[in-house]
Order: sequence, then C-alpha cells, then structure tokens
Amino acid sequence: MSDPKVSVLMSVCNGERYLREAIESILNQTFQDFECIIIDDGSADSTNEIIRTYSDPRIRLVENQKNMGLTKSLNRGIDLCKGEYISRMDGDDISLPLRLEKQVDFMKKHHQTGVVGTRASEIDHEGKITIRKTAHNTYDREMKVQLMFGTCFLHPSVMIRKKILRETGLSYDKSFSTSQDYFLWWQLSLLTKFANLPECLLHYRKHSSRLSNHSSTDQTLNASRVRRLVVETLLSRDLTDKEFVFHDMLMTKPYCRSINELEVASDWFIYLVNKNEQNEVFDNIRFRRAIGTTWLSLCQNSTQLGYELLRKYSKSVLSTYSRLSLDKYLKLLSKTMLKYDPRQFQSD
Repeated sequence: MSDPKVSVLMSVCNGERYLREAIESILNQTFQDFECIIIDDGSADSTNEIIRTYSDPRIRLVENQKNMGLTKSLNRGIDLCKGEYISRMDGDDISLPLRLEKQVDFMKKHHQTGVVGTRASEIDHEGKITIRKTAHNTYDREMKVQLMFGTCFLHPSVMIRKKILRETGLSYDKSFSTSQDYFLWWQLSLLTKFANLPECLLHYRKHSSRLSNHSSTDQTLNASRVRRLVVETLLSRDLTDKEFVFHDMLMTKPYCRSINELEVASDWFIYLVNKNEQNEVFDNIRFRRAIGTTWLSLCQNSTQLGYELLRKYSKSVLSTYSRLSLDKYLKLLSKTMLKYDPRQFQSD
C-alpha cells in the first residue's frame, strides 16, 4: 500500500471537550488521501477513549507514557509521518472541508514554497465565530518581514513540505516549550518560500484552557527570544540587553514617554533600515513599509494625536516612502512628526 499524500499531525493532552469535533473535521475533508497521527500526550481524561472509538484505519494513535509537552510530541510525530506533506492540527480546532484539498493543490503548483498556512476564523468555547477572518499576510516577502514582530503563520493551519525538514534536519527546537513554531518559521524563512492562503479554512478556538493561555508569560519570553534572534541576524551582531528591551517594546507595544525617547526610536529605526539595505535579510521595500507603519503607530500612541496622524500620514504616504531613495526615506523618517508640544508626553 502506497504512503498517503498528507500526514495530519495532532498532539493532544486532556482534550476530551473538543477532540471529537476536531477529528471529524479531518475525516470530513474533501481530500481523502491522508493519515491522521494523533499523539495522546499523557492525558488523564477520556481523550484516549475518544480516539479509540474511531475505526478508520487512517487514524494512528500514538501514546506518550507520560506528558512530554507539545514540542517533543510534535517531533515524535514528525518522525512517524509518511506523507509528502505534514498538516498541523490542534485538538480543539476545526478544519473546514476544503482545507487539505486547497493546500495540496497550492503546493503542487508552487514547488518553491515549503510552508503554506491559511487564514482562519476565531471561535469561542461554544463554537460561535468571534472574529470572521484573521488578518495574516499572504505573500512570502511580507510574511518574512512579519517575523520581526511575531509569527507569520497560525500554527494549526500550516502544511509543511516534509522534504524541507528531512533535507535540513530541522524540527521544533526542544529548548522552546512555547513559540516553538515561531522559531521554526524563522529558521525555515532563510531556506524556503512561505505563503498563506487568503481563504478562511480553519476555525481557531480561543478558550480559557488553551495551552497558550496557561503559559502566557513563558510564551511572551520565548517569542521575545525569537525576535532577538531575528534582529541579531539582521544586524550581524549580538544585541545588548538594553538595546533589545527597547527594540522589543517598539515592535510589540510602540510607545514613547518623551520627545527624547521618540528621537532615540527614530535613530534605531533608521539604523535597522540601513542594516537591512546592507545585509539584505528582508525585501527592502517591504521592510521599509513595515518600519514606517510601526513608526506611525509609535507616533500616534506616544503623542495621542490619534486619527489626525492617520489622516495626515496615510498608507499612501507609506507607499511613497517605500519607493524613495534611501537617503530621502531616512531623512523623512527622522524629521517627520518629531516637532511636538512636549506637554503631549508624560514626564520621564
């Protein structure tokens, strides 16, 4: 019997509440040439019994004798996957019927793409849609610039070309208990192309018992670790802790307390743009545009000018900035929006 085209990989621990719905969303796919590897990661509830109620031979139950955590469980699963493509899935989400079909079709047509995700709708614990469609970038160059700020994929939506992992020896890094996917995308971004399908092909469940909710501090720290690695690659040097704390604030919660701090931020952004022009880590136009957007947010948040700033310096201006010569771009970035009444700022 030939190997399946797709290996759906799911790790679950104490997931009895939503697991049946997740499994059946895979069994009901229009694309049927798959295996579904479900790792029971030491569950203490009825997770194991639920999986065993399915007689479909495509479902393969793998039992961890004790809880190993998501990272180690996924790596164990990767070793067992027989498919040409590995499709991630979580035990509390719902894959829409066309998901695998559309992702396989995309991979067949785009041989240079190693990872493809999808957009998703967010649902609550009752399955009601709370956000109609997540706003993930869909094109390779924009997605890779996004890694400066955070992950560019919704993890349970991705399909990975197994050949990429086999040839590079990459998998989820065991030093990351959370944000393991973000670090893997950063590693793969240097080796292959990315894409996100614009269609909503997954219902992503946000609820109080989700892993990320129980380890938010750990996830924040690990995401910061990856951002640090990204910017250090961009700069070709290690960051000082002080530099990184400032950079991470600008990338995640852009806000400055004074004119002086805003000027320091401007200098830092100019430095990043200059280094990217030199080292060509990211596409220059997309990188400038992302930095320009962050700069607008920073000025808006710091000066409390709100919609007036967005009205004055709209996306059309950012688009113009991205096509200017580097000298003109940096001059505008450093001088524009710095002449504010100091009373608009809190004191240091």
